[in-house]
Parts: sequence; C-alpha cells; structure tokens
Amino acid sequence: MTTRVTEEFLIEKLKKFVEEYGRTPLLKEFGHSGNIHRFFGTYTNFLESQGFDKKRTIKNKDELVKELHAFVKTNNRIPKASEFGYFSLVRRYYGSSYEFFKANGYEPLLRDNQMSSQKSEELEKPNDPVLIESLINKLAAYVEEHGRTPTAKEMGHERQLKKLFGSFSAFIHSQGFATRRGITKSKLEQKFGTFVEVNGRIPTSVELGHRSAVQRLYGNYPAFLKANGYEREYQLKARKNYVSKEFLISKLITFVEEHGQTPTATEMGYKKSIINYFGSYTAFIRSQGFTTCRGVTKSKLEQKYKTFFEANGRKPTIAEFGHYAAIQRLYGNYSEFLKANGYVKPEKKKKKTPSAPKPVITSAFLKEELNKFVDENGRIPTSKELGYSDFIAQKFGSYTALLHSQGYKLPSEQLSKEELQNKLRTYVKITGELPKYDEFGYRTSIKKLFGSFEAFVQATGYEP
Repeated sequence: MTTRVTEEFLIEKLKKFVEEYGRTPLLKEFGHSGNIHRFFGTYTNFLESQGFDKKRTIKNKDELVKELHAFVKTNNRIPKASEFGYFSLVRRYYGSSYEFFKANGYEPLLRDNQMSSQKSEELEKPNDPVLIESLINKLAAYVEEHGRTPTAKEMGHERQLKKLFGSFSAFIHSQGFATRRGITKSKLEQKFGTFVEVNGRIPTSVELGHRSAVQRLYGNYPAFLKANGYEREYQLKARKNYVSKEFLISKLITFVEEHGQTPTATEMGYKKSIINYFGSYTAFIRSQGFTTCRGVTKSKLEQKYKTFFEANGRKPTIAEFGHYAAIQRLYGNYSEFLKANGYVKPEKKKKKTPSAPKPVITSAFLKEELNKFVDENGRIPTSKELGYSDFIAQKFGSYTALLHSQGYKLPSEQLSKEELQNKLRTYVKITGELPKYDEFGYRTSIKKLFGSFEAFVQATGYEP
C-alpha cells in the first residue's frame, strides 16, 4: 500500500535523519518537497519549526574565513574536508584546502595533523605480533571449516595484510598454503575414473567440466584423455561420439517401457552415434522391432474434424486443429484434408457498388463534421475519431485550434488542480496503489499546473 505523507511523518523522518547523521538534511536528500511546501510553506520554515537552523549560505571570502575560525575555536583543530564543506569556494579562492588553512594562520595545526596521521600509520605497520597472530589464527580456522583457503575478500583485512606481509598471496604462502583454489590433477583423474566406471564411457568435456583446470594442467581435453590412457577412445569418440550400440538399444527399450511408446529423435538424442551405427533413426527403431510412426491415423483425424464441426458449426483453422505433420504426410496439405472430409469452400460473389463521390474538404465541412459528432454523442471527439488530420492541419493549424474555433475545449483544458487531485485520490482508493504516468493521463494539465507527475503526486499527499 502507498504510504500517505502527513505532517507527523515528515517530522519523524527529520528527527531520525538528524539522530543518524548529526546534521539536518539537504532538501534534495530529504525529498517530499511538495508536501513540505503544503504543510510548512518553505523548507527553512520546516526546519525552524522543529528547532533546527538551515546551514547558512556563505557568499564571499570573508564569511568563509569566519566559518573556519569558528570551527577551530570550537574543536581546537582544523576541520576535515567532509566536516567543513564549501569545496567549490575553497578551490575558487585558495586553490586547495592546504593553501586555505595556511593563508589563515593554521599551518602549525596542519603540520600537527600530518604528524599525527603519520604516527597512526606507523602504529599499523609490521612487527605487531598480536595482529599477526590473530590473522594467522583466522586463516587456520577458515581452512579447517571450509577445507580450502579463503579469497582476499573472504579473508578481509586487506590493508593490514599488505602492510604486514606485502600482499595477500605472500600471506597465504607464508603459512604453507597455495593461493590457487583450482582442482588438482589427482582430483581431475579421480572424477574422470568415477564417471567412466558409472557410465561405461568417457565423459564429454562439458560433462567433466573444469575446462580451465584441464587447459591449465594438460593444454586441452584430448591431451587430458591421452594422459589418462584413453587416446584411442577419444579418436572413436570423435568419429562415433563413443556411445556403444548396446547403450543405445538399452536406452530405447527403457524409454518404451517407461512411456509406452517410442521416443522422437530429439527425445532419444545421440543422433550422430545412431547414424554411424544404423544409418538413420528410422532404421534404428525398426531394428528393434518398433515402428517410428507415432502420429494419428486418417480415421482419428476425420473423427476429430467431425467432432469440431458438430460442436462449433464451422470448420477449424489449421492452428485450432493441429497435427500439421500428419495432415501433410497423409493428405499433402490442409485444403486437401478439408476436401477429403466433404468441406467445399464457398465462392465469394463480389458486388460492384458505385463509389460515392468524395466530399470536398473545406473549413466549413470540418466544422460541420465536428458539430455533428458532438450532437450525436454528447461529447467532443478525439482527433482520431474525427479523422481528416491532414486537412485540419492545413485549414486550422491544429486540432485544438479547430475545437476552439467552435467554442469547445479539450477535457484536459477543463480540469482544475482540485479536480486532478480528486481523480488521483479516487484511483488510489480503488486500486490501492499509485498509477503510472502513462496510465493516469491528463499529461498536459499536470505539466501545466504542477510541473511534473512527481510534483503532482507529492502535492496530493502521496510519496512517488
């Protein structure tokens, strides 16, 4: 459901922002500009009503310096760039923050700040035995839990590892681990052997997987097969897809037992192997005593046609009837199938009617057509309903100009702000959600009265 934006909602949101960030938000950050304007008049009034002051705008160099002095006096240090702000003014008047602080007599504080940051960096540098031990313990715990070394992202502490060990890889190596997490030769060979044992054949490169590891360790898949003693099998695989006759026959019989019918070539698969062994898919099916035709017979097609005709009082379309392949195989085409079932296509007699004389399109004719539509329908037509768009453009310049010439206005020109807002409220009440811009309509009125659809939604009290 859409959240209705109330005065209390805005105040609560402002308080949460100040509590979280320690400052008042910018209007762009906070949003709800239309609702703030409706409830408080201005954003400044909204902030002041809750006891907050909007950050004053600095207009010149003197005010910028005063702001800096005030910060140093309050905090006994120079501000960070994120705390102080006014980046563009600092760059415009001084070129950089360093020159800004130096020009206003804060060079000693600037040096102290740099020295303190250098000291903090030194404290984080190598030779911290407690930190080193905690990192090593974390690594050992991860390896014990997951059975592998972590990635740099999983390990974390990137900055400390770089300072203490030089790099993440050096840290991993220092503890006797390898950074490469890829599969090893022994694991690849073990997986390959398991597949061959279970399936009675060598796997394809896709079935085995680990392409990058195979390429890295052996160069390519044929070299991998050769290294595992299957060079001849790979050559057979390349020629016949390395599927035995027995395997194909076994798969066919299993399919027939499960489904009660022979599979299609797509369902069976192993097209190349079947062609290599049997010459064609049909020969393969027939070699096992089955028939390849799973399609419907002529009698079934004719029965289906009669049933459809009796139920609907008309012939079915080819899309409604289906069985394209069977019709083509048994009859040649759909027209012949209809003829065979007693359907004769009726001949259409074309009646020649004298063409009516085209009306002369004048300004008066267009006005007359417009008024005629209004009298008949009780409303003004759309430009599409009235037609004659080219002639209207020639005679009046636009469709709106034609309406105005007869004292009519477009529906969008007649709606006020209140009427538009009431329509939106009614829509939300019925549907429980805000409409999309294209769904709601009234684009011209909304743009004219509110500026944008978002502003219109906010002004009505909703959050876009």
